[in-house]
Amino acid sequence: MNLDMSMFCVLCGSPFDLEPHIYNIDPDSEHFKWTYDVRLLCNPPALCHLQIDPSGEIAKIDSGSSDVFLSEITRWHMGDGDFFVLNNNHYLTLHNDQTGNLIFPLHDACIQIAVKVIDLDRKVPSRSISTLSLLYRSLCWKFHDRKFYDVGMGMDILGLDSTCDECGPNSMLALSSVSMWSGDYERYLTDPLKVPGITTFLSSILETTPQDGNHSSQTLHATREPEGLENLPNELLDRITDFLPPQSMIALRRVSKTLAVKVRLDHRFWRNNVLDGTLLPHLWELDGAGPELERLRGESRLPNDYIWNWRSLAELLSRRQFPISRRDPRLEGVPDGYWNRCRIWNIVKESLPFDHARFA
Repeated sequence: MNLDMSMFCVLCGSPFDLEPHIYNIDPDSEHFKWTYDVRLLCNPPALCHLQIDPSGEIAKIDSGSSDVFLSEITRWHMGDGDFFVLNNNHYLTLHNDQTGNLIFPLHDACIQIAVKVIDLDRKVPSRSISTLSLLYRSLCWKFHDRKFYDVGMGMDILGLDSTCDECGPNSMLALSSVSMWSGDYERYLTDPLKVPGITTFLSSILETTPQDGNHSSQTLHATREPEGLENLPNELLDRITDFLPPQSMIALRRVSKTLAVKVRLDHRFWRNNVLDGTLLPHLWELDGAGPELERLRGESRLPNDYIWNWRSLAELLSRRQFPISRRDPRLEGVPDGYWNRCRIWNIVKESLPFDHARFA
């Protein structure tokens, strides 16, 4: 670790307090205030066993589930060490009790993003374990796994003090001294929930993306006799696909050249499923952004008959990655908040073991 920071959110690697003499930013800026909003996530036994002043009243369960506790928003300040205060009571965090229970301090924004990732990952909602409980148990599993093998640094249970060759440091924990001095940390501290300028960013991508010719029916030719679903009349196949979720329709087209021709996805399909969050669930604020995007389109210099390539936009942003080199030029100027959201989303999706059977 190149940054002197002992207390941080294990989901994103960013701190809970910003000191002006360390970070060359305005700590009171709206862009950074999200880092101060912290919640404690644990199970009820941990809340009892890790309360330092047991004479005080134990915090009440506030998660909608009896097997997990999510606190109200609290604050942490430099000098508080490993302790957080709830209702004037002190709780020891990131240390397990005798039975392995822990209290995790997490940014409220990171919890919200993690919940969205887990809910998408769960094919069928489970009544036996809540989303927050699955998040808590996954974090506990990672904590004890890394503690057993004695790997990583301190409380970095997700290995965030590491660098991706393609996209750079995974968190502030992996920033070099040079990167810190140059202010590269700012995007790691930018609010991942409230992203101003996101519609302008998307509009710029659409304006610089060539039109989708949608000539698959002319350019693709079957190399064998049709079989199975391929033999169905287009009208009947259209009726079947009406009941399929968008991801299944896209997957069906990839089965064969014949189905790629017969399962037609026009620009309205891509536009509607991007804007309602189906194809890009990490861009949840696009629901209702259609009028604003149309206004920006009207202000552009594009011909009136120019059709935006929503398919290319969906493919570009579905990766949620921003390579350091050989980056698609359309990704230049990505809002810091959106970049940070994608980073946290990928950390949760790739690092936590959402094994429902294991944690049920």
